[in-house]
Amino acid sequence: MENRFAEFTLLVSNVTRAINKIKNVEMAKFGLKGTQVNCLFYIYTSDVSLSAKDICVMCEEDKAAVSRSLKELEQSGYLVSSKEEGKKKYNSVLSLTEKGKEIGSTIITKIEEILNYEDGYLSNEELKSFYSTFGKIYKHLKEVSEKCEDK
Repeated sequence: MENRFAEFTLLVSNVTRAINKIKNVEMAKFGLKGTQVNCLFYIYTSDVSLSAKDICVMCEEDKAAVSRSLKELEQSGYLVSSKEEGKKKYNSVLSLTEKGKEIGSTIITKIEEILNYEDGYLSNEELKSFYSTFGKIYKHLKEVSEKCEDK
């Protein structure tokens, strides 16, 4: 049991580190940071208009980190916020500028390059099984962690 715990936590930590390293190296070329990449990704790929609140929920990032990232993205000309009268900025609708759409497209292309397993590294069946299994593990661990909060 303890070997399984060590292996699992080490793998998850190392995957997270690898993803963060890729994001940092690849997006530094555009002056972007990890949370900014997440924000752009969700806005670019969403079929509906999003607010900062929506993005926090979707990427499970800290509210303050998302707010800082969105402010920096707005200042850099990647997005605009349509603050409506009587609404808090946190609930304002966010839209990508042309510059934001271009970087969104670049982010998607880079993600597709990285997650492309057409080289035979993993089959479609292996990927499907992995995501199904990993999703179940996540759901279970989230339920356990929520029970811990209730104590």
